[in-house]
Amino acid sequence: MTIKTAGFSGLLCVLSVAALGAGTHHVAPQDGGQQDAVAKLLTLLKNGNAAERQKSVKLLGTHVAQAERVIPALEAALKDKDATTRSTAAHALGGMGDVALASLPKITKLFTDKTETKSGMPVWYETAIAVSKYGKSAVPGLIKQLDAEQVYPCRAAAIACHEIGPDAAEAVPALVKAFAADEQEVNDELLYAVIGIGPAAKPTVPAVVEVLRGTEQPPHLRMHTHVWACRALASVGVDAAEAIPDLIKRTSHEEGSGNVASVRKNAVIALAAMGERVGKPGIDAYIHALDDYVVVVREPAMMALGALGETAEAAAPELKQRIEEREITPAALANVAYWQISGDIEFVKPRLLKLYDDFNGALDVAKFMQAMGPDGAFALDKTIESLDSSDPLLRLYAVQLLEAIGNRDEPVANALRKRLTDGDLDVREATVKAMKTLKIEPEKGDR
Repeated sequence: MTIKTAGFSGLLCVLSVAALGAGTHHVAPQDGGQQDAVAKLLTLLKNGNAAERQKSVKLLGTHVAQAERVIPALEAALKDKDATTRSTAAHALGGMGDVALASLPKITKLFTDKTETKSGMPVWYETAIAVSKYGKSAVPGLIKQLDAEQVYPCRAAAIACHEIGPDAAEAVPALVKAFAADEQEVNDELLYAVIGIGPAAKPTVPAVVEVLRGTEQPPHLRMHTHVWACRALASVGVDAAEAIPDLIKRTSHEEGSGNVASVRKNAVIALAAMGERVGKPGIDAYIHALDDYVVVVREPAMMALGALGETAEAAAPELKQRIEEREITPAALANVAYWQISGDIEFVKPRLLKLYDDFNGALDVAKFMQAMGPDGAFALDKTIESLDSSDPLLRLYAVQLLEAIGNRDEPVANALRKRLTDGDLDVREATVKAMKTLKIEPEKGDR
Protein backbone atom coordinates (compact mmCIF):
# COMPACT_ATOMS: atom_id res chain seq x y z
CA MET A 1 0.00 0.00 0.00
CA THR A 2 1.24 3.46 -0.91
CA ILE A 3 0.03 6.24 1.33
CA LYS A 4 -0.22 9.54 -0.52
CA THR A 5 -0.15 12.94 1.04
CA ALA A 6 -3.20 13.83 -1.07
CA GLY A 7 -5.85 11.17 -1.74
CA PHE A 8 -5.97 7.49 -1.06
CA SER A 9 -5.25 5.64 -4.29
CA GLY A 10 -3.07 3.18 -2.44
CA LEU A 11 -6.05 1.76 -0.56
CA LEU A 12 -6.17 -1.18 -2.98
CA CYS A 13 -3.68 -2.97 -0.76
CA VAL A 14 -4.79 -1.70 2.63
CA LEU A 15 -6.56 -4.86 3.69
CA SER A 16 -3.40 -6.91 3.17
CA VAL A 17 -1.31 -4.76 5.53
CA ALA A 18 -0.96 -6.32 8.98
CA ALA A 19 -1.34 -3.75 11.71
CA LEU A 20 1.63 -3.53 14.03
CA GLY A 21 0.88 -5.15 17.31
CA ALA A 22 -2.32 -6.83 16.08
CA GLY A 23 -3.20 -10.25 17.39
CA THR A 24 -4.95 -12.05 20.16
CA HIS A 25 -5.01 -10.00 23.34
CA HIS A 26 -3.32 -11.67 26.30
CA VAL A 27 -3.95 -10.71 29.90
CA ALA A 28 -0.98 -11.37 32.14
CA PRO A 29 -1.62 -13.24 35.40
CA GLN A 30 -2.47 -11.10 38.42
CA ASP A 31 0.30 -11.77 40.90
CA GLY A 32 3.46 -10.30 42.32
CA GLY A 33 5.37 -11.56 39.31
CA GLN A 34 3.27 -9.34 37.12
CA GLN A 35 4.17 -6.28 39.18
CA ASP A 36 7.83 -7.11 38.86
CA ALA A 37 7.45 -7.61 35.12
CA VAL A 38 5.69 -4.27 34.76
CA ALA A 39 8.42 -2.55 36.75
CA LYS A 40 11.10 -3.97 34.49
CA LEU A 41 9.17 -2.96 31.36
CA LEU A 42 8.67 0.58 32.68
CA THR A 43 12.40 0.84 33.30
CA LEU A 44 13.12 -0.46 29.80
CA LEU A 45 10.68 2.03 28.34
CA LYS A 46 12.44 4.84 30.16
CA ASN A 47 16.05 3.85 29.48
CA GLY A 48 16.05 1.50 26.49
CA ASN A 49 16.87 2.14 22.87
CA ALA A 50 14.14 2.43 20.23
CA ALA A 51 13.79 -1.32 19.65
CA GLU A 52 13.65 -1.98 23.40
CA ARG A 53 11.08 0.74 23.92
CA GLN A 54 8.92 -0.71 21.17
CA LYS A 55 9.08 -4.14 22.78
CA SER A 56 8.33 -2.82 26.26
CA VAL A 57 5.36 -0.78 25.03
CA LYS A 58 3.91 -3.79 23.25
CA LEU A 59 4.28 -6.00 26.32
CA LEU A 60 2.94 -3.37 28.71
CA GLY A 61 -0.33 -3.47 26.79
CA THR A 62 -0.84 -7.07 27.92
CA HIS A 63 -0.82 -6.12 31.61
CA VAL A 64 -4.43 -4.99 31.84
CA ALA A 65 -4.60 -5.88 35.53
CA GLN A 66 -1.93 -3.21 36.15
CA ALA A 67 -3.80 -0.62 34.06
CA GLU A 68 -3.31 2.18 36.60
CA ARG A 69 0.47 1.88 36.21
CA VAL A 70 0.57 0.90 32.55
CA ILE A 71 -1.77 3.40 30.93
CA PRO A 72 0.09 6.58 31.98
CA ALA A 73 3.32 5.07 30.65
CA LEU A 74 1.71 4.16 27.36
CA GLU A 75 0.17 7.60 27.05
CA ALA A 76 3.60 9.11 27.60
CA ALA A 77 4.99 6.80 24.90
CA LEU A 78 2.55 8.36 22.42
CA LYS A 79 5.01 11.29 22.45
CA ASP A 80 8.16 9.16 22.10
CA LYS A 81 10.76 10.52 19.68
CA ASP A 82 10.63 7.23 17.74
CA ALA A 83 7.70 6.95 15.32
CA THR A 84 7.29 3.19 15.66
CA THR A 85 7.25 3.44 19.45
CA ARG A 86 4.49 6.04 19.18
CA SER A 87 2.36 3.88 16.91
CA THR A 88 3.04 0.77 19.00
CA ALA A 89 1.84 2.63 22.08
CA ALA A 90 -1.37 3.45 20.24
CA HIS A 91 -1.82 -0.22 19.36
CA ALA A 92 -1.15 -1.25 22.95
CA LEU A 93 -3.75 1.14 24.35
CA GLY A 94 -6.32 0.16 21.73
CA GLY A 95 -5.69 -3.49 22.49
CA MET A 96 -6.49 -2.92 26.15
CA GLY A 97 -10.07 -2.10 25.19
CA ASP A 98 -12.50 -0.03 27.22
CA VAL A 99 -10.23 0.04 30.26
CA ALA A 100 -8.06 2.44 28.26
CA LEU A 101 -10.85 4.22 26.41
CA ALA A 102 -10.15 7.48 28.24
CA SER A 103 -6.83 7.56 26.35
CA LEU A 104 -8.60 7.91 23.00
CA PRO A 105 -8.33 11.73 22.75
CA LYS A 106 -4.59 11.48 23.33
CA ILE A 107 -4.23 8.70 20.77
CA THR A 108 -6.13 10.56 18.06
CA LYS A 109 -3.63 13.43 18.32
CA LEU A 110 -1.38 11.12 16.29
CA PHE A 111 -3.86 11.35 13.41
CA THR A 112 -1.76 14.27 12.13
CA ASP A 113 1.56 12.42 12.44
CA LYS A 114 2.87 11.69 8.94
CA THR A 115 6.19 10.17 10.06
CA GLU A 116 6.89 6.75 8.59
CA THR A 117 7.17 3.78 10.94
CA LYS A 118 9.40 0.76 10.42
CA SER A 119 6.46 -1.04 8.81
CA GLY A 120 6.60 1.53 6.00
CA MET A 121 3.25 2.99 7.02
CA PRO A 122 2.84 6.48 8.49
CA VAL A 123 1.97 6.91 12.14
CA TRP A 124 -1.46 8.34 11.35
CA TYR A 125 -2.45 5.22 9.45
CA GLU A 126 -1.12 2.84 12.11
CA THR A 127 -2.99 4.88 14.71
CA ALA A 128 -6.23 4.56 12.77
CA ILE A 129 -5.89 0.78 12.88
CA ALA A 130 -5.01 0.95 16.58
CA VAL A 131 -8.09 3.01 17.41
CA SER A 132 -10.32 0.53 15.60
CA LYS A 133 -9.39 -2.06 18.24
CA TYR A 134 -11.69 -0.24 20.64
CA GLY A 135 -14.57 -1.20 18.38
CA LYS A 136 -17.91 0.53 18.75
CA SER A 137 -16.70 2.37 21.85
CA ALA A 138 -14.38 4.47 19.70
CA VAL A 139 -17.04 5.72 17.31
CA PRO A 140 -18.20 8.83 19.25
CA GLY A 141 -14.58 10.00 19.38
CA LEU A 142 -14.06 9.25 15.70
CA ILE A 143 -17.12 11.26 14.73
CA LYS A 144 -15.40 14.34 16.11
CA GLN A 145 -12.49 13.71 13.73
CA LEU A 146 -14.62 13.36 10.57
CA ASP A 147 -14.10 16.95 9.53
CA ALA A 148 -13.12 17.07 5.86
CA GLU A 149 -11.24 20.33 6.37
CA GLN A 150 -8.84 18.51 8.73
CA VAL A 151 -7.52 16.15 6.07
CA TYR A 152 -5.40 13.65 7.96
CA PRO A 153 -7.62 13.30 11.05
CA CYS A 154 -10.58 12.80 8.72
CA ARG A 155 -8.74 10.19 6.66
CA ALA A 156 -7.63 8.33 9.77
CA ALA A 157 -11.08 8.38 11.35
CA ALA A 158 -12.65 7.05 8.16
CA ILE A 159 -10.16 4.19 8.00
CA ALA A 160 -10.91 3.34 11.62
CA CYS A 161 -14.63 3.31 10.82
CA HIS A 162 -13.98 0.87 8.00
CA GLU A 163 -12.06 -1.43 10.32
CA ILE A 164 -14.79 -1.26 12.97
CA GLY A 165 -17.34 -2.19 10.33
CA PRO A 166 -21.13 -2.16 10.81
CA ASP A 167 -20.66 -1.15 14.45
CA ALA A 168 -19.54 2.24 13.14
CA ALA A 169 -23.01 2.98 11.74
CA GLU A 170 -23.40 5.83 14.24
CA ALA A 171 -20.80 7.72 12.17
CA VAL A 172 -22.90 7.73 8.98
CA PRO A 173 -24.36 11.25 9.45
CA ALA A 174 -20.83 12.58 9.97
CA LEU A 175 -19.72 10.80 6.79
CA VAL A 176 -22.57 12.42 4.86
CA LYS A 177 -21.48 15.82 6.16
CA ALA A 178 -17.85 15.12 5.27
CA PHE A 179 -18.81 14.11 1.72
CA ALA A 180 -20.73 17.38 1.39
CA ALA A 181 -17.51 19.33 1.88
CA ASP A 182 -16.35 17.93 -1.48
CA GLU A 183 -12.71 17.60 -0.43
CA GLN A 184 -11.09 15.25 -2.94
CA GLU A 185 -8.22 14.53 -0.55
CA VAL A 186 -10.53 12.65 1.80
CA ASN A 187 -13.10 11.14 -0.55
CA ASP A 188 -11.33 7.81 -0.99
CA GLU A 189 -11.19 7.24 2.76
CA LEU A 190 -14.83 8.25 3.17
CA LEU A 191 -15.74 5.70 0.52
CA TYR A 192 -13.61 3.16 2.35
CA ALA A 193 -15.61 3.81 5.52
CA VAL A 194 -18.85 3.19 3.63
CA ILE A 195 -17.47 -0.13 2.36
CA GLY A 196 -16.77 -1.24 5.90
CA ILE A 197 -20.09 -0.11 7.37
CA GLY A 198 -22.21 -1.68 4.63
CA PRO A 199 -26.00 -1.40 4.25
CA ALA A 200 -26.35 0.93 7.24
CA ALA A 201 -24.47 3.54 5.19
CA LYS A 202 -27.45 3.96 2.84
CA PRO A 203 -27.74 7.73 3.61
CA THR A 204 -24.35 8.26 1.94
CA VAL A 205 -25.52 6.87 -1.43
CA PRO A 206 -26.38 10.25 -3.07
CA ALA A 207 -22.94 11.55 -2.11
CA VAL A 208 -21.23 8.41 -3.38
CA VAL A 209 -23.05 8.74 -6.70
CA GLU A 210 -21.77 12.30 -7.02
CA VAL A 211 -18.24 11.03 -6.46
CA LEU A 212 -18.82 8.35 -9.12
CA ARG A 213 -19.84 11.06 -11.57
CA GLY A 214 -16.80 13.20 -10.82
CA THR A 215 -14.31 14.06 -13.53
CA GLU A 216 -12.28 16.76 -11.78
CA GLN A 217 -9.37 14.59 -10.73
CA PRO A 218 -6.49 13.60 -13.02
CA PRO A 219 -7.33 10.27 -14.75
CA HIS A 220 -4.86 8.19 -12.70
CA LEU A 221 -6.45 9.38 -9.44
CA ARG A 222 -10.04 9.43 -10.72
CA MET A 223 -9.74 5.74 -11.66
CA HIS A 224 -9.08 4.71 -8.06
CA THR A 225 -11.81 6.94 -6.68
CA HIS A 226 -14.37 5.52 -9.11
CA VAL A 227 -13.36 1.98 -8.15
CA TRP A 228 -13.93 2.77 -4.48
CA ALA A 229 -17.24 4.45 -5.26
CA CYS A 230 -18.41 1.29 -7.03
CA ARG A 231 -17.27 -0.85 -4.12
CA ALA A 232 -19.04 1.42 -1.65
CA LEU A 233 -22.31 1.09 -3.58
CA ALA A 234 -21.86 -2.68 -3.78
CA SER A 235 -21.38 -2.78 -0.02
CA VAL A 236 -24.62 -0.89 0.59
CA GLY A 237 -26.34 -3.35 -1.76
CA VAL A 238 -29.95 -3.23 -2.92
CA ASP A 239 -30.60 -0.04 -0.97
CA ALA A 240 -28.23 1.75 -3.35
CA ALA A 241 -30.54 1.12 -6.31
CA GLU A 242 -30.73 4.82 -7.14
CA ALA A 243 -27.15 4.48 -8.36
CA ILE A 244 -28.05 1.94 -11.07
CA PRO A 245 -28.10 4.42 -14.01
CA ASP A 246 -24.70 5.82 -13.06
CA LEU A 247 -23.23 2.36 -12.54
CA ILE A 248 -24.47 1.30 -15.96
CA LYS A 249 -22.59 4.22 -17.49
CA ARG A 250 -19.43 3.04 -15.75
CA THR A 251 -19.72 -0.44 -17.31
CA SER A 252 -19.27 0.93 -20.82
CA HIS A 253 -16.12 0.03 -22.71
CA GLU A 254 -16.91 2.32 -25.62
CA GLU A 255 -14.16 4.65 -26.74
CA GLY A 256 -14.37 7.95 -24.94
CA SER A 257 -16.19 6.54 -21.93
CA GLY A 258 -13.10 7.07 -19.78
CA ASN A 259 -13.82 3.86 -17.89
CA VAL A 260 -10.72 1.75 -17.31
CA ALA A 261 -11.11 -2.01 -16.82
CA SER A 262 -11.00 -1.91 -13.02
CA VAL A 263 -13.84 0.64 -12.98
CA ARG A 264 -15.92 -1.36 -15.46
CA LYS A 265 -15.38 -4.55 -13.46
CA ASN A 266 -16.39 -2.98 -10.16
CA ALA A 267 -19.38 -1.25 -11.73
CA VAL A 268 -20.64 -4.64 -12.92
CA ILE A 269 -20.05 -6.13 -9.47
CA ALA A 270 -21.93 -3.24 -7.86
CA LEU A 271 -24.86 -3.73 -10.23
CA ALA A 272 -24.92 -7.42 -9.36
CA ALA A 273 -25.27 -6.46 -5.70
CA MET A 274 -28.59 -4.79 -6.63
CA GLY A 275 -30.04 -8.15 -7.67
CA GLU A 276 -33.23 -8.06 -9.72
CA ARG A 277 -33.60 -4.32 -9.13
CA VAL A 278 -31.27 -3.68 -12.07
CA GLY A 279 -34.18 -4.54 -14.38
CA LYS A 280 -33.84 -4.60 -18.16
CA PRO A 281 -31.29 -1.73 -18.26
CA GLY A 282 -28.98 -3.69 -15.99
CA ILE A 283 -29.39 -6.90 -17.97
CA ASP A 284 -28.63 -4.99 -21.17
CA ALA A 285 -25.48 -3.65 -19.50
CA TYR A 286 -24.41 -7.19 -18.61
CA ILE A 287 -24.98 -8.29 -22.20
CA HIS A 288 -22.91 -5.37 -23.42
CA ALA A 289 -20.17 -6.34 -20.96
CA LEU A 290 -20.02 -9.82 -22.52
CA ASP A 291 -18.17 -8.16 -25.39
CA ASP A 292 -15.72 -6.31 -23.18
CA TYR A 293 -12.16 -6.92 -24.35
CA VAL A 294 -11.00 -7.66 -20.76
CA VAL A 295 -11.92 -10.98 -19.15
CA VAL A 296 -12.15 -9.51 -15.63
CA VAL A 297 -15.16 -7.52 -16.83
CA ARG A 298 -16.81 -10.34 -18.79
CA GLU A 299 -16.54 -12.74 -15.84
CA PRO A 300 -18.66 -10.79 -13.29
CA ALA A 301 -21.15 -9.98 -16.07
CA MET A 302 -21.64 -13.71 -16.72
CA MET A 303 -21.95 -14.36 -13.00
CA ALA A 304 -24.53 -11.61 -12.65
CA LEU A 305 -26.63 -13.00 -15.49
CA GLY A 306 -26.40 -16.51 -14.08
CA ALA A 307 -27.42 -15.31 -10.63
CA LEU A 308 -30.55 -13.74 -12.11
CA GLY A 309 -31.56 -17.07 -13.63
CA GLU A 310 -34.82 -17.01 -15.59
CA THR A 311 -35.17 -13.29 -14.83
CA ALA A 312 -32.38 -12.75 -17.37
CA GLU A 313 -34.00 -14.92 -20.07
CA ALA A 314 -33.59 -12.09 -22.59
CA ALA A 315 -29.84 -12.65 -22.34
CA ALA A 316 -30.02 -16.37 -23.15
CA PRO A 317 -29.90 -16.09 -26.96
CA GLU A 318 -27.18 -13.44 -26.73
CA LEU A 319 -25.04 -15.65 -24.52
CA LYS A 320 -25.72 -18.76 -26.61
CA GLN A 321 -24.68 -16.96 -29.78
CA ARG A 322 -21.39 -15.89 -28.22
CA ILE A 323 -20.71 -19.42 -27.01
CA GLU A 324 -21.38 -20.89 -30.45
CA GLU A 325 -19.81 -18.27 -32.68
CA ARG A 326 -17.23 -16.25 -30.76
CA GLU A 327 -15.65 -18.71 -28.34
CA ILE A 328 -16.28 -16.32 -25.47
CA THR A 329 -14.06 -16.74 -22.42
CA PRO A 330 -14.11 -17.98 -19.77
CA ALA A 331 -16.02 -20.61 -21.74
CA ALA A 332 -16.91 -22.73 -18.71
CA LEU A 333 -18.51 -19.79 -16.93
CA ALA A 334 -20.38 -18.74 -20.08
CA ASN A 335 -21.88 -22.22 -20.37
CA VAL A 336 -22.79 -22.41 -16.69
CA ALA A 337 -24.42 -18.96 -16.84
CA TYR A 338 -26.37 -19.99 -19.94
CA TRP A 339 -27.60 -23.11 -18.15
CA GLN A 340 -28.61 -21.04 -15.10
CA ILE A 341 -30.69 -18.79 -17.34
CA SER A 342 -32.13 -21.33 -19.77
CA GLY A 343 -31.97 -24.68 -17.99
CA ASP A 344 -30.69 -26.21 -21.27
CA ILE A 345 -28.27 -28.77 -19.85
CA GLU A 346 -28.04 -30.73 -23.10
CA PHE A 347 -26.48 -27.70 -24.79
CA VAL A 348 -23.80 -27.14 -22.16
CA LYS A 349 -22.99 -30.75 -21.22
CA PRO A 350 -20.78 -31.68 -24.21
CA ARG A 351 -19.06 -28.31 -24.18
CA LEU A 352 -18.17 -28.50 -20.50
CA LEU A 353 -16.92 -32.06 -20.83
CA LYS A 354 -14.76 -31.07 -23.78
CA LEU A 355 -13.25 -28.21 -21.78
CA TYR A 356 -12.09 -30.76 -19.22
CA ASP A 357 -9.61 -32.10 -21.81
CA ASP A 358 -7.51 -28.93 -21.54
CA PHE A 359 -5.75 -27.98 -18.31
CA ASN A 360 -6.90 -24.36 -18.25
CA GLY A 361 -10.35 -25.45 -19.33
CA ALA A 362 -10.43 -28.05 -16.57
CA LEU A 363 -9.54 -25.40 -13.98
CA ASP A 364 -12.44 -23.25 -15.12
CA VAL A 365 -14.89 -26.14 -15.32
CA ALA A 366 -14.06 -27.41 -11.83
CA LYS A 367 -14.30 -23.87 -10.47
CA PHE A 368 -17.46 -22.61 -12.17
CA MET A 369 -19.49 -25.83 -12.37
CA GLN A 370 -19.81 -25.76 -8.59
CA ALA A 371 -22.77 -23.43 -9.19
CA MET A 372 -24.59 -26.31 -10.92
CA GLY A 373 -24.72 -28.45 -7.80
CA PRO A 374 -26.17 -31.93 -8.36
CA ASP A 375 -26.89 -31.06 -12.00
CA GLY A 376 -23.15 -31.24 -12.61
CA ALA A 377 -23.12 -35.00 -12.00
CA PHE A 378 -22.46 -35.66 -15.69
CA ALA A 379 -18.86 -34.52 -15.05
CA LEU A 380 -18.33 -36.85 -12.11
CA ASP A 381 -15.78 -39.16 -13.76
CA LYS A 382 -13.64 -36.36 -15.16
CA THR A 383 -13.76 -34.56 -11.83
CA ILE A 384 -12.51 -37.66 -10.04
CA GLU A 385 -9.69 -37.93 -12.59
CA SER A 386 -8.73 -34.33 -11.85
CA LEU A 387 -8.00 -35.28 -8.24
CA ASP A 388 -4.82 -36.92 -9.52
CA SER A 389 -3.61 -33.75 -11.24
CA SER A 390 -0.15 -32.46 -10.37
CA ASP A 391 -1.67 -29.00 -9.94
CA PRO A 392 -2.94 -28.33 -6.39
CA LEU A 393 -5.43 -25.67 -7.51
CA LEU A 394 -7.15 -28.09 -9.89
CA ARG A 395 -7.26 -30.73 -7.15
CA LEU A 396 -8.77 -28.15 -4.79
CA TYR A 397 -11.48 -27.15 -7.28
CA ALA A 398 -12.19 -30.81 -8.04
CA VAL A 399 -12.74 -31.57 -4.35
CA GLN A 400 -15.06 -28.57 -4.05
CA LEU A 401 -16.98 -29.61 -7.17
CA LEU A 402 -17.49 -33.13 -5.83
CA GLU A 403 -18.87 -31.59 -2.65
CA ALA A 404 -21.24 -29.40 -4.70
CA ILE A 405 -22.43 -32.33 -6.82
CA GLY A 406 -23.29 -34.20 -3.66
CA ASN A 407 -22.62 -37.75 -4.84
CA ARG A 408 -21.23 -40.00 -2.11
CA ASP A 409 -20.93 -43.29 -3.96
CA GLU A 410 -17.88 -45.46 -3.43
CA PRO A 411 -15.78 -44.07 -6.33
CA VAL A 412 -16.21 -40.56 -4.94
CA ALA A 413 -15.61 -41.67 -1.37
CA ASN A 414 -12.41 -43.53 -2.26
CA ALA A 415 -11.10 -40.64 -4.35
CA LEU A 416 -11.69 -38.17 -1.56
CA ARG A 417 -10.12 -40.39 1.08
CA LYS A 418 -6.88 -40.37 -0.92
CA ARG A 419 -6.83 -36.58 -0.72
CA LEU A 420 -6.74 -36.65 3.09
CA THR A 421 -2.98 -37.07 2.74
CA ASP A 422 -2.60 -34.59 -0.11
CA GLY A 423 0.62 -32.60 -0.07
CA ASP A 424 -1.30 -29.33 -0.17
CA LEU A 425 -2.90 -28.03 3.03
CA ASP A 426 -5.79 -26.31 1.24
CA VAL A 427 -6.67 -29.52 -0.57
CA ARG A 428 -6.59 -31.52 2.67
CA GLU A 429 -8.80 -29.01 4.47
CA ALA A 430 -11.26 -28.89 1.55
CA THR A 431 -11.35 -32.70 1.54
CA VAL A 432 -12.20 -32.86 5.24
CA LYS A 433 -14.99 -30.34 4.68
CA ALA A 434 -16.33 -32.19 1.63
CA MET A 435 -16.33 -35.54 3.40
CA LYS A 436 -18.15 -34.02 6.35
CA THR A 437 -20.77 -32.52 4.02
CA LEU A 438 -21.19 -35.78 2.13
CA LYS A 439 -21.10 -37.85 5.34
CA ILE A 440 -18.20 -39.95 4.09
CA GLU A 441 -16.24 -41.65 6.84
CA PRO A 442 -12.45 -41.81 6.53
CA GLU A 443 -10.70 -45.16 6.62
CA LYS A 444 -9.68 -46.19 10.10
CA GLY A 445 -6.03 -45.47 9.38
CA ASP A 446 -6.89 -41.91 8.25
CA ARG A 447 -8.72 -40.86 11.41
